[in-house]
Order: sequence, then structure tokens, then C-alpha cells
Amino acid sequence: MPWSAQLRKVLRPVLALVLPSSYSQTVPQSPMLPKSSKLPQLAKHRDSNGPMAPGAAAAQRRWSESYSPRSRISPAFYLGLLSFLISVLALSHSLRPELYSTTLHTLLTTTHLHTHSTLRSPLTSAQKAALYLSPLIVGPRSLAPQYYNRGCSSTALLHALKTTRIRPDGASRTVNTTLPPTRLSLGDEFDFSFDLEGCPPLHLYTGAEACDLLQGFGGLFLRGDSFVRHVVNALFIVLRERSDGAVEREGERCRGNAMFDDRKAHCRENSVIDSQSLAEPICGGDAFLYFDMGAWGAQPQHLSLAVYEQWLNLRPAHKKMLSPVFVEGFGLHNRLDASTAVLGFIRPVLALSARLFPRPLSLWMGIHSPAPGKPAEWAEAQNAEHVLAYNDVIAEALEVLAPGEAVGERMMSEVSWFAATEGAESYDGSHYSQQVNLEKAIFLLNLLDVAWGEARDAGGLLRTY
Repeated sequence: MPWSAQLRKVLRPVLALVLPSSYSQTVPQSPMLPKSSKLPQLAKHRDSNGPMAPGAAAAQRRWSESYSPRSRISPAFYLGLLSFLISVLALSHSLRPELYSTTLHTLLTTTHLHTHSTLRSPLTSAQKAALYLSPLIVGPRSLAPQYYNRGCSSTALLHALKTTRIRPDGASRTVNTTLPPTRLSLGDEFDFSFDLEGCPPLHLYTGAEACDLLQGFGGLFLRGDSFVRHVVNALFIVLRERSDGAVEREGERCRGNAMFDDRKAHCRENSVIDSQSLAEPICGGDAFLYFDMGAWGAQPQHLSLAVYEQWLNLRPAHKKMLSPVFVEGFGLHNRLDASTAVLGFIRPVLALSARLFPRPLSLWMGIHSPAPGKPAEWAEAQNAEHVLAYNDVIAEALEVLAPGEAVGERMMSEVSWFAATEGAESYDGSHYSQQVNLEKAIFLLNLLDVAWGEARDAGGLLRTY
């Protein structure tokens, strides 16, 4: 029997006498979650931003209350148990440092130590401290990191993106209408529209390299509006190495820039949102990339994390042992109301993350710059000044709610795209071309590569599972 299994077998009977049975390693099912094991399909894109329907506020309160703690135990008990765990971890690190992450994972899954918090309350100091005992856990990779250790940390990379500018000759300043070949390899033909000061040029990932990177995490879950959907489209193009890789079936209708023009409903409504739904699995079926477009408004069904919770539970056992990546972005469909974003989207995610082990790597995707051409009814409300103000409030909120240095230390980090898109050409004043969205997808992959390396060096590599 493996030593980790032996440790679990010895500890479980003892701890079962004192730990409440209400604690569970798996994510509790939301009352709004359908019983079907299948995740919902892509929602239709809508532009209505009406007020919350009558009775919706009460439903939202009932949904939030479902996450209330189910039991209370003396803090002294937890202090004693925490001291015991730290002792075991220290011993394992001194005897066999390379198995530290496996020991940590075994202890936490054995004792079911998950912090419970309501979605209506900010995280307490104790909850934040508990998260630092649950570092990001990443899995082994076949290939060496492509961008990590090349001179730019995750913090420096995010700062460089936030302060960059599109070059005068940047490719995103014009939309290339040339239809690309079906087989797409970024190679030397793709050129970023901006430079990242203090950081080397970003790595252009092949499909195999992107798969190897994603296999080092517990999956990649994205939720939000059409801006996030376009990043998902670009990720599938990179992973499948096809210019029409964002849709299930091959065809010229959705190749290249046609995929990102939201005036073409056919491409939008046939977007691939689940890597597991493809007839030909990508990454050997081990990528677990999913997009939930249900989160773009202020109705209870938009705020719900039920789809995310179900996705977490449906992952295979080996993926549940690694930190998942969670990415969300939202704003225009709620008139840039930052309070809705912080209270309805960000804080619920932080509260859920506090109950999970391994802790997810969570990112907030800031709204990119608006461009000329918006419809008159939206031009003023969604102008650059209002978008910048919204992004600034989110960034300030994350500084308070999710402090830390490296991406792996923070409970959620902001990925700011305003500066890197200011001056790019848009179809409709809101949506950008394949060039911009490939830049977003490739940047995300490079950021995950750095986060993986930093987690590994911090002792978070789970070598065997």
C-alpha cells in the first residue's frame, strides 16, 4: 500500500471521532444545479440589460443562504489540529522534501479541512491564512516550461501588460481580411501588436505545447460575456491548430476573423465551449477546457456558480488533485456596475475558493478598450472614461480582497487589457479581430506557464498521482 494511503488509513478513524460529518471534500451541489450530469450548452448572446425581475432578489438570497456554515466548532480545536498538521508537514518536508505536496494533499483530503464561508460576507483573516496552507498544486509536464525563468515573473508580466501600448505598426490596428489556410501554425508569421517592457517576447505555443501546459493544471474554466468567449475561441484555434478550430465542423464560414465578428450569428452559436464534447478529443482528452457563457448579467441565474461547481465535480480523480484555473470577465451587460461585479461575481468566487483544495488559480479579465463604431445608445455609457473607471474599481477591490505578490499567492489577479487594445480596429466598437484575441489567448498561456513554474518552485509540484 502506498505510504500516502497508509497515512490516510491511520488518520481517518481518529479524526472521524472529532470532525463534523458535514465537511466534504467534494463541492456541495447548489440548489439551483440541475441533476443532469451534462453541463449546459452555450447560451444565446443577448444585449438586454433590464432590471432584476420581481422575486429574483429573494431567489438570490435563498441561493446565497445555501452556503451558510452548517456547524460551529471551537477555534481552540482548530488551533490544536492546525498545530498537528503543521508538525506533520514539517516532518515530511525535512525527511522527504520532494513528497511535501503529496503529504499536504493527503492530510487535507483526509481531514476534510475546507473553510466554510457565506457568499454574503468577505473572507476573514483566518480564512485567508488557511489558503496559504493550501498552495497551488500542479502536475508534471512532459515538456520544459516555455516562458518561465526567462526573466519575467507573473507579477511583472501582468504589470507590463497593464502599462503597454500598441506600436504604431501593430497588427491589431487593422483587420486582416485575408482568409487564412485551414491548418494554422503561428510560427514566425504571428507578431504581437505590443511589446512588454522588462519582459522577453511571449512564446508562441504549438498545439502540443499548449496541451502539455494545460495538462499540468486541474482544468481551465472560463465564464463571462462575449469578450471571454472570443478568448475561448482563440484558445481552441491554438490547441487544434486550425483557423476554424473554434467550431466543431470545418468550414470557411468561421475561419479566421469571421469567427470573431459577432454580427455573424452562425459562428457565435456554433462555438466549441467544451473540450470534452469534440468528436476528436484534443490533448488526448486531458485538457478539460470549458466555457460558461451564462454569467454576463445581474439575474440570479447569471450570478450562480452552479455550472462551475458541477464542472469541478465531474472532473476525473487525477484532475481533482491539481489546482484548476478559473477565468472570468464581465461588465458591459450590466452598465459597468462595479458593485455587481465585486459583490455578485468576485466575492462568491473567493468564498468558494476558500472551501476548495487544491486552491484554484483565479483570474479576472479586465474589459478592453472601446473603439469607434459603437451604436449610439451605448457610445456614451461605454466610453473609455467609464470603462477605465470600472476597471480601476475592480483592481482596487482585488487589492483588498485578494492581496499577494505572485499570481499563485493571490486569490484572484486582474489581467488588464485596456492599454494593449487601445487603438486596435474593431468590427462594431466592442469586439476585436482574431489578432487581438489570439494575443489574449497566447498571453494567458504564457501567464499560466509562469504560474506553473512558480508553483513548482514553491513546493507545489505533485509528482505522482
